Amino acid sequence: QDASGNAKRIALAWAMGIGSARAAVVETTFAVETETDLFGEQVVLCGGVDPPSLTPSRYARMRNVWHVPTPQVLCHWLQQSGFTGAEIVDITPTTRDEQRSTDWMRFESLQESLDAENLQVTIEGHPAPTRCLITARTKS
Repeated sequence: QDASGNAKRIALAWAMGIGSARAAVVETTFAVETETDLFGEQVVLCGGVDPPSLTPSRYARMRNVWHVPTPQVLCHWLQQSGFTGAEIVDITPTTRDEQRSTDWMRFESLQESLDAENLQVTIEGHPAPTRCLITARTKS
Protein backbone atom coordinates (compact mmCIF):
# COMPACT_ATOMS: atom_id res chain seq x y z
CA GLN A 1 0.00 0.00 0.00
CA ASP A 2 1.02 3.56 -0.60
CA ALA A 3 -0.49 5.37 2.38
CA SER A 4 1.38 8.63 1.73
CA GLY A 5 0.91 8.67 -2.04
CA ASN A 6 4.67 9.25 -2.34
CA ALA A 7 6.02 5.69 -2.27
CA LYS A 8 7.08 5.62 -5.92
CA ARG A 9 8.90 8.97 -5.66
CA ILE A 10 10.60 7.93 -2.41
CA ALA A 11 11.69 4.57 -3.86
CA LEU A 12 13.05 6.26 -6.99
CA ALA A 13 14.95 8.85 -4.91
CA TRP A 14 16.38 6.05 -2.76
CA ALA A 15 17.47 4.07 -5.84
CA MET A 16 19.16 7.13 -7.32
CA GLY A 17 20.79 7.99 -3.99
CA ILE A 18 22.47 4.59 -3.61
CA GLY A 19 23.46 4.35 -7.28
CA SER A 20 20.99 1.66 -8.34
CA ALA A 21 19.43 3.91 -10.97
CA ARG A 22 22.73 4.04 -12.85
CA ALA A 23 21.74 0.90 -14.76
CA ALA A 24 17.94 0.87 -14.60
CA VAL A 25 14.95 1.23 -12.34
CA VAL A 26 12.14 -1.19 -13.10
CA GLU A 27 8.62 -0.67 -11.84
CA THR A 28 7.25 -3.96 -10.60
CA THR A 29 4.33 -5.34 -8.63
CA PHE A 30 4.01 -7.18 -5.34
CA ALA A 31 2.96 -10.31 -7.26
CA VAL A 32 6.05 -10.26 -9.50
CA GLU A 33 8.34 -9.67 -6.50
CA THR A 34 6.82 -12.47 -4.40
CA GLU A 35 5.90 -15.06 -7.02
CA THR A 36 8.90 -14.88 -9.33
CA ASP A 37 11.98 -16.94 -8.47
CA LEU A 38 14.33 -15.13 -10.82
CA PHE A 39 14.38 -11.51 -11.92
CA GLY A 40 17.56 -10.99 -13.84
CA GLU A 41 19.29 -8.46 -16.02
CA GLN A 42 21.73 -9.49 -18.74
CA VAL A 43 23.58 -7.87 -21.61
CA VAL A 44 22.31 -9.47 -24.82
CA LEU A 45 22.83 -9.19 -28.56
CA CYS A 46 19.76 -8.40 -30.63
CA GLY A 47 19.18 -8.58 -34.35
CA GLY A 48 19.26 -12.31 -35.03
CA VAL A 49 22.86 -12.96 -34.00
CA ASP A 50 22.81 -16.66 -33.12
CA PRO A 51 24.50 -18.66 -31.56
CA PRO A 52 26.01 -16.55 -28.76
CA SER A 53 28.90 -14.41 -29.85
CA LEU A 54 32.32 -15.57 -28.75
CA THR A 55 34.44 -12.51 -28.16
CA PRO A 56 38.10 -13.20 -28.90
CA SER A 57 39.42 -10.77 -26.31
CA ARG A 58 36.77 -8.35 -25.07
CA TYR A 59 33.29 -7.01 -25.53
CA ALA A 60 32.84 -3.23 -25.16
CA ARG A 61 36.28 -3.11 -23.52
CA MET A 62 35.18 -5.51 -20.76
CA ARG A 63 37.81 -8.19 -20.26
CA ASN A 64 35.53 -10.65 -18.45
CA VAL A 65 32.82 -11.12 -21.13
CA TRP A 66 33.22 -14.24 -23.26
CA HIS A 67 29.66 -14.97 -24.37
CA VAL A 68 26.89 -12.49 -25.14
CA PRO A 69 23.67 -14.43 -25.78
CA THR A 70 20.59 -13.42 -27.68
CA PRO A 71 17.42 -13.09 -25.56
CA GLN A 72 16.16 -16.38 -26.99
CA VAL A 73 19.39 -18.21 -26.16
CA LEU A 74 19.29 -16.77 -22.64
CA CYS A 75 15.74 -18.15 -22.16
CA HIS A 76 16.93 -21.53 -23.48
CA TRP A 77 19.82 -21.56 -21.00
CA LEU A 78 17.36 -20.85 -18.18
CA GLN A 79 15.21 -23.81 -19.27
CA GLN A 80 18.27 -26.05 -19.40
CA SER A 81 19.17 -24.88 -15.88
CA GLY A 82 15.80 -25.96 -14.47
CA PHE A 83 13.80 -22.75 -14.68
CA THR A 84 10.34 -22.60 -16.24
CA GLY A 85 8.22 -19.80 -17.65
CA ALA A 86 11.14 -17.63 -18.71
CA GLU A 87 9.64 -14.37 -19.90
CA ILE A 88 11.41 -11.44 -21.49
CA VAL A 89 10.07 -8.41 -19.63
CA ASP A 90 12.03 -5.69 -21.40
CA ILE A 91 14.78 -5.19 -23.99
CA THR A 92 16.38 -1.75 -23.93
CA PRO A 93 19.57 -0.41 -25.50
CA THR A 94 22.15 0.62 -22.91
CA THR A 95 22.63 4.38 -23.11
CA ARG A 96 25.77 6.46 -22.78
CA ASP A 97 24.06 8.51 -20.06
CA GLU A 98 23.60 5.56 -17.71
CA GLN A 99 27.05 4.01 -18.26
CA ARG A 100 29.30 7.01 -17.83
CA SER A 101 32.25 8.17 -15.79
CA THR A 102 31.51 10.57 -12.94
CA ASP A 103 33.59 12.41 -10.36
CA TRP A 104 33.05 9.55 -7.88
CA MET A 105 33.18 6.66 -10.37
CA ARG A 106 36.12 7.15 -12.70
CA PHE A 107 35.95 3.87 -14.63
CA GLU A 108 35.74 3.81 -18.40
CA SER A 109 32.35 4.73 -19.77
CA LEU A 110 30.26 3.28 -22.57
CA GLN A 111 31.21 6.33 -24.65
CA GLU A 112 34.79 5.04 -24.92
CA SER A 113 33.55 1.53 -25.73
CA LEU A 114 31.49 2.46 -28.80
CA ASP A 115 32.76 3.16 -32.29
CA ALA A 116 32.96 6.96 -32.59
CA GLU A 117 31.61 6.86 -36.15
CA ASN A 118 28.86 4.25 -35.52
CA LEU A 119 27.35 4.16 -32.02
CA GLN A 120 25.49 0.95 -32.92
CA VAL A 121 28.68 -1.11 -32.59
CA THR A 122 31.48 -1.48 -30.05
CA ILE A 123 35.07 -0.55 -30.84
CA GLU A 124 35.63 -4.30 -31.43
CA GLY A 125 32.87 -4.32 -34.08
CA HIS A 126 30.19 -6.16 -32.05
CA PRO A 127 26.62 -4.85 -31.69
CA ALA A 128 26.34 -2.21 -28.94
CA PRO A 129 25.18 -3.41 -25.48
CA THR A 130 21.48 -4.04 -25.00
CA ARG A 131 19.89 -4.87 -21.64
CA CYS A 132 17.37 -7.69 -21.30
CA LEU A 133 15.22 -8.16 -18.19
CA ILE A 134 13.88 -11.69 -17.69
CA THR A 135 11.68 -13.36 -15.10
CA ALA A 136 11.52 -17.13 -14.55
CA ARG A 137 10.40 -19.68 -11.96
CA THR A 138 12.08 -22.71 -10.50
CA LYS A 139 10.42 -26.04 -11.12
CA SER A 140 8.20 -27.04 -8.21
